[in-house]
Amino acid sequence: MNETKAIISMMMLKRTIRFFILSAVLAGLIVTGAILYHGRNDHGVFVLTIDPHTSNGGISITEQRELNHLRDRLSVHSMIPMTGHTYASLNIDDTMHHEGQWIDPESPYLSYRFFLVNTGLETIDVSYYMRLTAVDAGMDDYIRVLIIEDDESYRMYQKKDSTPFGSLSPTYDQMPTGIEFLSDRIVFREHIVDFTPTEVKSFRVLIWAESQDPDLETADVTGRIKAFINFTVDLDSQISIIALKTLLGSTRDMWIGTPTICNVELEVYHEPTEDA
Repeated sequence: MNETKAIISMMMLKRTIRFFILSAVLAGLIVTGAILYHGRNDHGVFVLTIDPHTSNGGISITEQRELNHLRDRLSVHSMIPMTGHTYASLNIDDTMHHEGQWIDPESPYLSYRFFLVNTGLETIDVSYYMRLTAVDAGMDDYIRVLIIEDDESYRMYQKKDSTPFGSLSPTYDQMPTGIEFLSDRIVFREHIVDFTPTEVKSFRVLIWAESQDPDLETADVTGRIKAFINFTVDLDSQISIIALKTLLGSTRDMWIGTPTICNVELEVYHEPTEDA
């Protein structure tokens, strides 16, 4: 009896799998047919146009609030002292009044402001993340990364504190709770939803060596990190735009905006000393 039930269950499973496969194939044929029908021109030839300059879902970045010199790549580098900083010693308010890189006259740390712009014609979703591409002398152990989005959202990231066996976790005064890196290389991943055409988002990035972090006491003067913040138009946004135009039959020449990528490269290293 049990053997019969097992055989019947296996047959039902096979039928279910076959049904889903056939459904997927049929759906693909329907979508393909719709695209071919609405995308053909008056001569019956299918026209697929990809315009790199007029993207349905495009993004750009710039250092200027007036949105001049839109680019897909920016870079900045900064020296920071071995003595480090505390969160309370950062002139965060002063960074609001500057564009691009700002150097604190009292003591340097990386302070950089840029703007993300939806330069396309459609509302899109954008994913972005920060990745460390190079780390020398364990500098990621004691740095802090502060991301300020639209002068409203403040997020401070740090690598998980090392706690040798039998020791307590370090405590920090006058500092927000740090968000741990997602991995050894990925600092964070975030998402922008419903990013409308011509909308602009402001980002401020501050990176410093945290003087309260015990790992800074044994840091190497040759410490350095390189990283980038990468912005990508979600593929789902692109597919939704194409599907909507196909269903509405709003155009015969299908305009497909290629998924756009922008990134900001960051480099931070210790200022040289006489002994280095």
